[in-house]
Amino acid sequence: MKNTVAILICLLFVSTSFAQKNPTEYLSRIPSLPENPCSIKNSEVKQYLARLEKLDDELLKDIESRKKLVESNNQISEKEAKQNIANQYGLSNSDIQKLSDENLSEEEKMAIVNKAMQNKHNISLDEAKSVSEMSEEGKQAWAEAYAAEQLADAEGNKDAIDKKNKKDKKKYDLAKEQETITQRMMTAGKKFDKKMSELEKQDKIALKELEDAVKPLCKNVEIGKGSNDEGAIGNIRAYQKKYCEKMTTSYFEILEEKFVLLKTLLPDIKRLEEINYQLNQQTLGTSKKLSSSGLAEVESIRSYITELKTAFKYRIVVCPAVVWE
Repeated sequence: MKNTVAILICLLFVSTSFAQKNPTEYLSRIPSLPENPCSIKNSEVKQYLARLEKLDDELLKDIESRKKLVESNNQISEKEAKQNIANQYGLSNSDIQKLSDENLSEEEKMAIVNKAMQNKHNISLDEAKSVSEMSEEGKQAWAEAYAAEQLADAEGNKDAIDKKNKKDKKKYDLAKEQETITQRMMTAGKKFDKKMSELEKQDKIALKELEDAVKPLCKNVEIGKGSNDEGAIGNIRAYQKKYCEKMTTSYFEILEEKFVLLKTLLPDIKRLEEINYQLNQQTLGTSKKLSSSGLAEVESIRSYITELKTAFKYRIVVCPAVVWE
């Protein structure tokens, strides 16, 4: 009795904790990009990154919890799926267990497969082999006879056929919707891949200009040298800031567009996850959900957080002696 109560409390806790963690709530907690990333002090940079890290840790724990639930559901569904296969092909639990045995002989394996084919399709392995060796005319004649036999069986079991057709239609509709959503998301992703590729080309040019301008000045400043040229240091910092501002402005535009897109696509991400587990359920014939609702959304949000951590990537140091303050 105590064990039963403990399990119920555990299940209640899990369901309540997930109900409180709506993926969209994380969006409002994502810190805005800094207004002056090339002017703020290192201490402010650390504070911003620390906020991201804290949120990222929470997201990671959430993801791990959801994945554990998925794994638990999958284990239950795997057992149910095996039982459905056994029922569908007229196999015993012993037959299914034997097929999972790596030491099962080829002869025993073929005997079970033969049994399954006869139960499901009313055809033996020997018959299938003999058909493969027939002439084209023979194969055609056999196929027509087999189709007539299947049609006769179907007419005697119209309700089962109608049920199967409805199930197949639902799977087809889900697959089409899955394709549409996936294509929409891939198109959006390619758009940003192109923008990032263009930005990287611009960066190569801008970085070369920075290095060419700063290289002569770097000779006048060295780490630990007491007579560093203050004018050279000021010029180096000005060049670094100019490069940082130019590249960061373009980069932040991309990051902001990605955030808007993320909010727009979250319903699609959620729906795609739902479609995936519905298709898996129908394919395996299981009643248990094979996916945790919200997992894909939380993973997408965490992926964006990872990108935000690179917000200061253009605050580079060209001369080791001249660091950002």
